Amino acid sequence: MSNEALCPVCSLNVESGSHVGLLVPMFRSWNHVELLFDFVNKLDQEIRGGVNLTIVIDGCDLSEAKVREAIDKIDTSVRLVVLSRNFGVGPALRAGMSEQQECFTIAFGSDLQEPRALFVNFAEELLEGSIDFVLGQRSSRDDPYLSVIFAKIYWTINRLFIFKDSPRGGFDVYGCNRTARKALVNLEEQNTNITSQILWLGFRRKFVSFTRTSRTEGKSTWSFRKKLGLFFDSIYSFSHHFFTRVTLFISLSTITFLCISEQMNFSNNFKIIVLGGLASSYLLVLSGFVIRIYEQSQNRPTFIIRESALLKNRK
Repeated sequence: MSNEALCPVCSLNVESGSHVGLLVPMFRSWNHVELLFDFVNKLDQEIRGGVNLTIVIDGCDLSEAKVREAIDKIDTSVRLVVLSRNFGVGPALRAGMSEQQECFTIAFGSDLQEPRALFVNFAEELLEGSIDFVLGQRSSRDDPYLSVIFAKIYWTINRLFIFKDSPRGGFDVYGCNRTARKALVNLEEQNTNITSQILWLGFRRKFVSFTRTSRTEGKSTWSFRKKLGLFFDSIYSFSHHFFTRVTLFISLSTITFLCISEQMNFSNNFKIIVLGGLASSYLLVLSGFVIRIYEQSQNRPTFIIRESALLKNRK
């Protein structure tokens, strides 16, 4: 890309200012602040035109305090978006995007498990103007064994039952242009998965492979309970045939058991236990849909911004 290249969104010279806005949600990430600022300073030098940074504090006062304390250690402009409480990473990302004005957004986690070169690549792809989303596809990951196994199971099921074109290994960092960002912000859904929303939106997209490294600081707050909840959110929200398949499975299981029980002469108590278990399983799945319909009908906001302020302008 030449020095005279124009931004495909605003048509200004890409060297005229920061066309790329970095977006980083922070929960219990106070140990990462100085490393994050050093990471962003280097990206500011490597990405054409420089970058601006938007930090979303997802209901953690200590993370907010650490950002304010270390603000002098960053060279670029910083916008701080503080949510009223913890809403989760998806709503935090959408809250940050709703405050951004840059032509492009590149979102990643504060634990910095992705190489800087990946985000430089993101910026180059977006500035070319031929795609709307660029997604980081994990070719391998240096994570704990159980995390790797769970991720493989999740993305395998995702490919089989939700989005057939989802990447092997999955993705959780992305970049997008202003049009795609606006569409993503406007998806006001309760209990959903932002990566599934990105795939559902469509748009022109490209996957870029990278190796996810191990954490250098702190401990992940992404617990098994949260991962399991995200899995069910994806299934309920985006697998349109899930309920039909469950209904068919329970029906066939019931018919099969009744036929076998007549041949095997099972006791009535045993029949009641098995049929009751099948019925309870069906009601459990059905309740998941009912709960989500009820929560969506309340029309509550998916996030609430307590404060949005420009903490620092570019040096």
